Amino acid sequence: MHRPLIADIFEVPNKLDNAQIHSASQYIILSHLLRSLIRLDSSGQIQGDLAQSWTVRDNFQTFIFHIRPKTYFSNGHPITAEHVAKNLERQMRLNTATHFDFSSVKKVSVNHEELTIALKAPNPYFITETNHPEFGVLYSNPSQANPDQFDLKFSITSGPYVVSEVGDKNILLSKNPMYPDGNDLSPHKVNFVSHPEAQKLASLKSGKTDFTVTMNSSSVNDPAIVSTHPHIGFTYWLTINPLSKKFKDKKSRHSLQALLNSADLSFSEVPDSWKPASQLYLPDGLGRPSRKELDTAWEEVNRSKSDADLPKSLSLLIDKTFPLKTQIINRLKKFNIEPNVTEYDSQEEFYNFFKKNQYDVLQNNNDFSSSSLVSNILVTFNESRPLIILEENSTIRILLSNLKSEAEPLKRHILLKEIGIKLLTDGNIVPIAHHLITFFSNKKIDITNWSTLFPEIAFWKSRWTASSEKN
Repeated sequence: MHRPLIADIFEVPNKLDNAQIHSASQYIILSHLLRSLIRLDSSGQIQGDLAQSWTVRDNFQTFIFHIRPKTYFSNGHPITAEHVAKNLERQMRLNTATHFDFSSVKKVSVNHEELTIALKAPNPYFITETNHPEFGVLYSNPSQANPDQFDLKFSITSGPYVVSEVGDKNILLSKNPMYPDGNDLSPHKVNFVSHPEAQKLASLKSGKTDFTVTMNSSSVNDPAIVSTHPHIGFTYWLTINPLSKKFKDKKSRHSLQALLNSADLSFSEVPDSWKPASQLYLPDGLGRPSRKELDTAWEEVNRSKSDADLPKSLSLLIDKTFPLKTQIINRLKKFNIEPNVTEYDSQEEFYNFFKKNQYDVLQNNNDFSSSSLVSNILVTFNESRPLIILEENSTIRILLSNLKSEAEPLKRHILLKEIGIKLLTDGNIVPIAHHLITFFSNKKIDITNWSTLFPEIAFWKSRWTASSEKN
């Protein structure tokens, strides 16, 4: 009898659909259920998954994937190039994906087990981007009356696991017997749960969970607990809407930036891993502005500010659980700005509010810890679901266009740095905070095969230590 591994993640999502990934938890679980064209190994190198090989043509505009033979869904049905194509066509039709803009795809075609994807413009990063769950293959039965009916209950999957139970507070996965992982010691069942942040470590110590992801970086004085510091971190910021009547003028945006600068906020009551942010990116790594460059940018903001340019009121869309929410609201009131506050519970709710209303200021966050910042930037400025709003004539749009087509790493880093500085000097964002994530696990589970260079939670790559699964 195999006991499940109990994994305590950010939250247990109430919906799973790889065309609508609104949270890190959805991304994590879908990665366990779906196979994509490629995967990244622990060093961040591209490896074929459903794609056995590929050819790039037309200056990164046409990609021909040769689908691996003898790959199967969990029910034993073969996975074909036609399945991959139908999934891509679904994404193009819906155009709601977070991690890739499917409106950039011109055409998808199949010739036997050869899949051709033609883009509207060159994209040197496209192969890497096909590792996201949005490119994962959902099951559909071609013999059904509607062959485009996809299994969104995930009882039949292409990935390492299938969904065997969905509860109010958990999602239980079981191993896909047709998945070729070659790891007999990986957990046969994984039960995803979510405890409140304050209870996560206590639940792990008591044996209620085997693994937890937490925003608390404190060390744990317990020989049975292992802490891992992966390269996963988030930045939280306020977007100042330049399309709003109150913030069309750059000086008014600079004035709000200066007013809400994170240096004037107290971090005494947030987890110790939270630090004040002065830019959009996490501070360490290639493509980030230097401290001197950031100081120069903020000097420009402060020279331009004027309390006379601040509005008497503004509309604010903010995460209900954001720990610095009350301080931000109180600071606005202190300077006689009345905030009309709308709170959201999830990214899905954020987008629903965003589509229906034009807010003056919007608070959001994103992971900025991929092996390449480019991936994070493309998600942040995804045309169908932008996290930062730009004017039509913004120079940042030109920089983003250049970034999308630039294949040379050094030039990419320069463009990323220019974007980071311009977001400040154009008054588009107020960086608030950044924090890193810590993994804690008991010694019954070994996660050393996971990458520490980019975000990865992959239980099919983990393994029980001797006899642990039966205890």
